[in-house]
Amino acid sequence: FLGLQTMILSDLPHLAMLLLAFLYFEKIRAYQENKILSWLFAGFLVALAFYFRQIAIIIFFAGIFTILIDKKIRNKKVISSYSLGFLSFALIWYIRNLILAGSLEPSYAHKLFSAKPSNPFAGNLTFVGLLERIISRIELAGAHIAKDILLGPEKTFSLLWGLVLVILLIGWLYELFKRKQISAVYFFPYLFVVCSWEGLVPRYLLPLLPLAIFFFYRGLCLLSRIFFKNELVPLISTIPILIWLIFNLFRSISFVQFQHTPIFYPPENLPSEKTAVELLGKKNFAYFWDAYEWQKKGEEYALAKCARYYHFFAMAEWVKQNLGPEAVIVCRKPRMFAWLSQGKAIQLPAELTPEKFLEEVRKRGGHYLLIEEISPELRPLLLSFQKQFPEQFILKAKFSNTYLFKISAQ
Repeated sequence: FLGLQTMILSDLPHLAMLLLAFLYFEKIRAYQENKILSWLFAGFLVALAFYFRQIAIIIFFAGIFTILIDKKIRNKKVISSYSLGFLSFALIWYIRNLILAGSLEPSYAHKLFSAKPSNPFAGNLTFVGLLERIISRIELAGAHIAKDILLGPEKTFSLLWGLVLVILLIGWLYELFKRKQISAVYFFPYLFVVCSWEGLVPRYLLPLLPLAIFFFYRGLCLLSRIFFKNELVPLISTIPILIWLIFNLFRSISFVQFQHTPIFYPPENLPSEKTAVELLGKKNFAYFWDAYEWQKKGEEYALAKCARYYHFFAMAEWVKQNLGPEAVIVCRKPRMFAWLSQGKAIQLPAELTPEKFLEEVRKRGGHYLLIEEISPELRPLLLSFQKQFPEQFILKAKFSNTYLFKISAQ
């Protein structure tokens, strides 16, 4: 599904815990163990995967569904033990977020139907709108793969890609209906949820990579048995996967070389960046997840994209150095900003009028409003609030188009 790029290294702990959870779950299923401790530990492994990426909650529900359809282990004791093992440790994550950010962020279920989760003012999608978004994201994923592996003419690629999907689907259906594997139950719900988000982030598809390879291999094995003797089946099924790995190995080498060619922002000759430079020094953006694509579009484009994030980081550092730990920042990405600034942050309230916006911010205990350069859609709306009530928003810090306003007490 994805090129083996080093940009996904940050998600490898989640992938490792996910695969370990699958392996252990299937092992105790195979032995038909109904011991409480075994299923408590299975839930705990899922909770560890959840700690690295909350989307792992889909694994938890996939496990519940798998237990329910498996007549050999289906009972209340198994479900209760598995649920307790997961929930008791997953709650630690929510408590940690509550302490760190001062409030809980909207859940994935809430974000699912948000027109733009990064913009709380954008409203909600209809069910038809959600399906349209999922279909368009899956098409985008296909285009991403086409660009990555460069197999030749578009028609040739489309035929080959269609064949790969058919083989993968055969393997997935076999694992789902014949063997009732938890990974098969998990596969498509995860794909649909990730593709329902506002923007497709390729690294979020990482958990599907080993599963897609496994289902493709299983499908090839099933089809190979029709044409070849049993001893040749594993060899025939392995060759296409080895070819794919070689393609991606060359791309990975190219990406590693790029990461050792630093992109620094800002240039030293910009006096307007003096304060930001003093706070952060020169920040290397070559390790940023999208920097590889930024650089392809030209140096000016890469510099502009780096600037948006640089000012966000500089503002977090300014807050860390100049405001007390009790200051609560209202912003678009509260968890990230709270982590960077080592303070507290809460989500922007979805109010379209400045009066209601201020009322809700004060009700939640917000002290400062962060208007980010990263979010060009939200900036005009939030700046219009400030222009209508300048006495309520007092400018405390500014880096280019990133602003921090103090909200008056009344």
